[in-house]
Amino acid sequence: MLTVKSLNPDKRLAVTIAVFFAEDVLSFWEAEFSEDMRPRKAIEAAKEWLANPCEETVAAAAAAANASRAAANVTAAANAAYAATYAAHAANAVNASRAASHATYATYAAHAAAYTPAQCSLCVHNKLVQLLPHLFEYKIYTKTSFEDPEQVLDLLSKQNQQRFLFSLNHLR
Repeated sequence: MLTVKSLNPDKRLAVTIAVFFAEDVLSFWEAEFSEDMRPRKAIEAAKEWLANPCEETVAAAAAAANASRAAANVTAAANAAYAATYAAHAANAVNASRAASHATYATYAAHAAAYTPAQCSLCVHNKLVQLLPHLFEYKIYTKTSFEDPEQVLDLLSKQNQQRFLFSLNHLR
C-alpha cells in the first residue's frame, strides 16, 4: 500500500501532497459553510509558501492553520477543514519528516470527509498512484529517492514503467 511516508517526501513535496488532498475536499466545507473562508485561506497560505518559502509565508501558514482548525466541527465539512489545516501546517513544519506527517494527516482527513474509515486507506493509495508520474518527475529533478523504489515502480502500469525506465536511461 502506497503512503505519504513511503514516498520519503521532502518538505516541498509533502506540502504539495497535502494541498492536493485538501483542495480535493474543500467543496464539502464550502457547501456547508460558504461564508467561512478559513480553510481556503489555509490552503492558499500553504500554496504561498510553495511559491515563496520564507519566514513570512511560514508565519502566514501557521496563522491560517490555527484559524482553520478553529473552524472545524464534527462533520464531513470539518474533515475538509482539517485537511486544509494540515496542508498549512506542512508548510509551517520545521523539517521534511514533520511536513510528511502533516501531509499524511491531510490525506486521511480529506478522505474521511468523503469515505468511510475502511475505504480511506485504499482511496489515499489510489490518489497517490494517480500522482506517481508527477512524483517520479519531482524526485528525479530534485535528485532524491523513495524509501522503496521497487514497490513504487511496481504500482505503475507497464507502459508507465517503460516510460520511467526510458527517462532514467536518458539521465545516464
